[in-house]
Amino acid sequence: MPGSNRPDMFYKHDQIVVAEGDRAAVQSALTELGIGVTGSSDIRELGLQRLELVNVDRIRGDAYLTQYAEAILRAERPGAGPLPVDNLDLLLFRLRFDFARLYSGWVPVIAKNRTVTTAEGFDEIIGGRPSGPVGEAEIDANGEINGGGEINGGGGGLTVLKGHVNVINGPRDAGAGVTICVLDTPVYQHAAFDGHAVEGLEKDDGAGEVPPMAGHGTFGVGVILGQAPAATIRSCPVLGTDGGADLWTVAATMMRLESEGRLDADILHLPWGCITRDGKAPYVLAAAITKLARPGRVIIASAGNHGDSGDPDVPENAPGYPAALPQAIAVGATGPRGELTDFTPKPLSAPWIDVADSGDRLRSTYLRDGYAQWSGTSFAAARFTGRLAAGETAGETAGDRDSGDIVAAARALSARWRAAYDRDYS
Repeated sequence: MPGSNRPDMFYKHDQIVVAEGDRAAVQSALTELGIGVTGSSDIRELGLQRLELVNVDRIRGDAYLTQYAEAILRAERPGAGPLPVDNLDLLLFRLRFDFARLYSGWVPVIAKNRTVTTAEGFDEIIGGRPSGPVGEAEIDANGEINGGGEINGGGGGLTVLKGHVNVINGPRDAGAGVTICVLDTPVYQHAAFDGHAVEGLEKDDGAGEVPPMAGHGTFGVGVILGQAPAATIRSCPVLGTDGGADLWTVAATMMRLESEGRLDADILHLPWGCITRDGKAPYVLAAAITKLARPGRVIIASAGNHGDSGDPDVPENAPGYPAALPQAIAVGATGPRGELTDFTPKPLSAPWIDVADSGDRLRSTYLRDGYAQWSGTSFAAARFTGRLAAGETAGETAGDRDSGDIVAAARALSARWRAAYDRDYS
């Protein structure tokens, strides 16, 4: 539904995800309901299949079931007012109800194919997603993007700066020996990256216009390098240039990158996420992150910019995924005085947040050898990633640690921040 602010709208309404071993049972149940399967794909590493459906609207034939499902599903959504139940919600409810009734409570894996709401942390939900392209005509005298290009909704506006900005100024050897994979939008070549170990860069010939979100990954890499100039950074795009993707595509891409060895790194940096209507983790994303989690590897994700959403359909403490998964370190954003920004969910009501770092009006690299100012938990996560790579814990350097120690260092940084937060705000 274009323009909807409801988090439950951000999924593919004609697709479901099932376990490979459950497909026959699920497809038989779909056939009995008059719903067809027109195509499928699989992620073998996860044992999952995506089914493309047709005639989903036929589930509306039972008025009593619809009323019953709406009552149950509304009750399951914490903090929300009455919400209509769409066809896919009703179908999943019916399938799970029937399986549980027939098989003594057993229900096969059946899930939605959700979408990343935007890389910048839920701005599409909040209503501030950029709509205009970035081109020379779109930049006014102050560097602000016109035509809907300002990204707001908690994360702060994107301001394209004029002239050179020195953004990579950490100790020259900080981050040496640490490899970071940036799973974001494509990262573009930039003059500031010359002399640094940044792999997988895209070339921009400067022709035409590009969406503002296309610079998300490039901005984040500049923030990381600002803390850890000697780290090896590998761009592994999982999102489009608009900052979006469905989670099936994201998971499939991550599994392919893992099988190719491109995610062989100390840190996986995931500056994006999604929220769900019931607060539960998206199944396919949780499966992929569980597969990627392993000893010696840290997964860092942005907490989201919905801490001051003001939208009753987007709870300000809604868990953002993958950040809220136990395998990830969830990073919120702090302001210039170390205070949590308004747009960051607050740990007292969102205990899944592990740490916070500077994420308010940061300056970094942007498209076409330019620079920008941007705010958001995406970039707080980038700064935390850089600090971790640089070995900023107890005066140690990253080069003194083996891969197992970087996990302990991440937990130490998180515990130190959380203790200070609890002391100040409890």
